[in-house]
Amino acid sequence: MGDGRFWHALQLTAIYTISSVTLQLVIGLGLALMILQIPAGQWLFRIVAILPIVLAPVVVGLFWRTLMLAPEFGIVDFIVRALGFESVNWLGAPTPALISVITGKYAMIDLWGRPKPADCAEARKVLRRIRCGHLADRPWAVLSQGERQRVLIGRALMAKPEVLLLDEPCAGLDPAARENFLKFIDDLGQAKNAPTLILVTHHVEEITPVYSHALLLRDGRVLDSGPKRKMLTSQFMADTFRADVQLRKSAGRHRLELKPSGGRAS
Repeated sequence: MGDGRFWHALQLTAIYTISSVTLQLVIGLGLALMILQIPAGQWLFRIVAILPIVLAPVVVGLFWRTLMLAPEFGIVDFIVRALGFESVNWLGAPTPALISVITGKYAMIDLWGRPKPADCAEARKVLRRIRCGHLADRPWAVLSQGERQRVLIGRALMAKPEVLLLDEPCAGLDPAARENFLKFIDDLGQAKNAPTLILVTHHVEEITPVYSHALLLRDGRVLDSGPKRKMLTSQFMADTFRADVQLRKSAGRHRLELKPSGGRAS
């Protein structure tokens, strides 16, 4: 009860309830009086007016949110752009990267009320740490895939985790963006007070020097585990992928190649 966000949310709920009920009564009464003035076809207007009332409000809300007012692909936005106007976010202001990071502290998808100054300062510090300080006020919707990956890591760091699990973090990144992201992760893992990093990947090229151990899975079961230098061998890779492959290493990074037909892993 002492949380200011609770009272702010309660105030918004009261304003919404009072205003929506009042508008429904006024608009409903006005439409009813207008329909009574129409000499023919009143039954059609009555169906159109009553149909939204008998449908579940959730269904109506989803219809307007996903088909009518959704930015970029909603029907209303399509008409607006067809008339030569710019796209409009009918559902409210877009969420900036700063808010996306702050919500990680409270394990929330959306933030209730206004963010605390202390949380904003901490989030900006996290964004600078992950080299995304310039993205603080940029809407999430316009971030590139690589920028989103970094902001999501910032969101996780906001909760000060001891372990950071990276599950296929390079999915959707082009080669240049992937290399930049991997360099960023490698630097992050070597920073002071960094969390323990666990990488889940199918690509040995994504295993950077920051990782010390490896666990190999095949068919959902552990094939073997141990120090990276012992696990990342051509023989282990051949057993893991059930393929005749050759593992090559250069500058601390690995690369997997198919061996010529008739070769044997060593």
